[in-house]
Amino acid sequence: MKSLRYLLVLIVCGLGVRAGGGISLSVDGEVGGEVILKVGQAVQIEIRSDDAGSYEAHLGFDEGTPALGALSDPQQYAAAGNAALFQAVSPPSPPLTGYYVTAGGKGREIGLQFSFTYTPATVGQTTLKLYDGLVATVLDSIVITIEAAETGTGFTYQGRLLEDNEAANGPYDMVFTLFDAPGEGGIIGAPVTLNNVDVVDGYFVSVLDFGSGAFGAEARWLQTSVRASGSTEDYTLLWPRQRITSAPQATYASGVDWANVAGIPADLANYAAPDVAAGFVPYYDGTRMVSSSLSQSGDDMSLSGILNPGSDLQIATQAGAEVAVGTTINTDRKLNVYTDTNRYAVYGEAAKSSGSNYGLYGRASGSTTSASCGVFGISSIASGDNCGVRGQASTASSGTNYGVFGQASNSGTGGAFAGYFDGDVRISNNTAIGTGISAARKLNVYTNANDYAVYGEAARNSGSNFGLYGRASGNTTSSSYGVYGISSSASGINYGLVGIATTASSGTNYGVYGAASNSGTGGDWAGYFSGKVYASGNVGIGTTSPSRKLFVNGTAGGTSAWFNDSDARLKKDVVTIDGALEKVGKLRGVQFQWKDTQHHAEGKQIGFIAQEAVAIVPEVVDVQDGTYAMQYAPLTALLVEAVKVLKTENEELRQRLAAVEARLAAIGGEKGGL
Repeated sequence: MKSLRYLLVLIVCGLGVRAGGGISLSVDGEVGGEVILKVGQAVQIEIRSDDAGSYEAHLGFDEGTPALGALSDPQQYAAAGNAALFQAVSPPSPPLTGYYVTAGGKGREIGLQFSFTYTPATVGQTTLKLYDGLVATVLDSIVITIEAAETGTGFTYQGRLLEDNEAANGPYDMVFTLFDAPGEGGIIGAPVTLNNVDVVDGYFVSVLDFGSGAFGAEARWLQTSVRASGSTEDYTLLWPRQRITSAPQATYASGVDWANVAGIPADLANYAAPDVAAGFVPYYDGTRMVSSSLSQSGDDMSLSGILNPGSDLQIATQAGAEVAVGTTINTDRKLNVYTDTNRYAVYGEAAKSSGSNYGLYGRASGSTTSASCGVFGISSIASGDNCGVRGQASTASSGTNYGVFGQASNSGTGGAFAGYFDGDVRISNNTAIGTGISAARKLNVYTNANDYAVYGEAARNSGSNFGLYGRASGNTTSSSYGVYGISSSASGINYGLVGIATTASSGTNYGVYGAASNSGTGGDWAGYFSGKVYASGNVGIGTTSPSRKLFVNGTAGGTSAWFNDSDARLKKDVVTIDGALEKVGKLRGVQFQWKDTQHHAEGKQIGFIAQEAVAIVPEVVDVQDGTYAMQYAPLTALLVEAVKVLKTENEELRQRLAAVEARLAAIGGEKGGL
């Protein structure tokens, strides 16, 4: 069928205008016979006409000539006329890969007629040709030279997308956001939004570019949000963020030594210049290496350099004399350091391999009536990742390293805190309170004296409150727990986890709230309890407003029957149900469908009407907030007694029937004797 279609096209071409009069090619509006492109640099190939006559033509690459890219996205314009059309073609008929075009009909004008997008993919050279309708005469051509693309700041990211634990397929819209932390943190660069990303068997490939300043020595994490292409719903956030690892070249560059760095300026060679003074180190003044200096005049000191290794530097000031770095003197601060370009105003690193190390040590020991702070940090800029105080401790060969060590010994009446934080606190590694660090626990809290190891209370009067919020969302092959509680004390009442929710003025309060989103093959439970569970209030499944001790909004089932207490020792005033058969006769069994299928099953159902049953068997009917409900299980006792009445009546009828049959037999015998 394909060959026939092309054959018909050629027949029509033979009857029409074979050679397009005055048609030519241009690239992005520029006329020329040659263009140089980079790999991936898409351009617009245009067919233009300098007269208003009709024509037929073919645009493409000769059979056997490599295209080195893709010719796509055909567009026709009003100047081509209302009878214009285009059609993709390929060998053997005609002998080229590209498009057949024809212009004609009403509205034909000179100018731009058709356009196509050419995207180079491979380094090399090729020729794009414009033929007449019979593919016999070359009307115009463009020699395309393709060079390697510059590296740029973009990078290729390959990911895998699962939907309901199944590999996704089809086009998706995606938003990629770069962060400087695995949780919360600051956004780096502008988010990248890509539409119609092809996902095949869960896998997709995309090119992301967050700009030239997005990556450096610091770690970066990529956050992804997705939705189906064409959808107007909100994007779904995929969690956790993925850490961006170093490329092989970047890994090598981060550790390359000075001898292997190319293009070193002459004045920077060997780190020094011939005129560096003894006892000082040089610095680069923008042109060459020069000597630094250290001088003092009266109480003022100017420092432009550091001492040789092994030497000490002491800055001693008299009362009322302060030191400022990068800013002006502040009489309220002995040392005032300011920067609006560096990441740290003050950075201290203690890397001694034994004993106790302190990167930054601050001590407040004065006998004051107000609060004293050994180290006081404020972070107040409006964007990025801000830390009032940040501490980092690398593992010591022996002894203990502290990123931040706080000790309060104030003997006055003010506050005495080893650490006081007015704002958010973020700890990226494991933390222990009252015990030692556990590699398996991000936060390890132990007490044998307090009522609660961890106590959280959220008392906000609006919105959703969480006294303790834990989330397990890792793609793991084992079980994940947002909050994991164990109670193992031998006496008293012990709770692995206790949740208390006081009534909110608005919104919803949760004593314990669990949400599970594990996409691995392990356990996936919003709540998992190994042991007894005690709930003193109402429990709702599928509803946030249970009206009974246990309310299930939907279907419920199991592998065995529901057991109810029925021990005679627990009951009193026991009597046999009276008038059971009469009551059963008054009940009306109905077939119906629920109006509210959001909270009830769809399709035909059978049962009773509670408003009718309440006058017959009020014991099984309940009313909550004006809505009637029934217990169906107790009706079994009513049916049993009704069946027993029927059985008694049946036995009486059997006896009467037997007597009648005996009487009839006797009458028949008497007649026979006569």
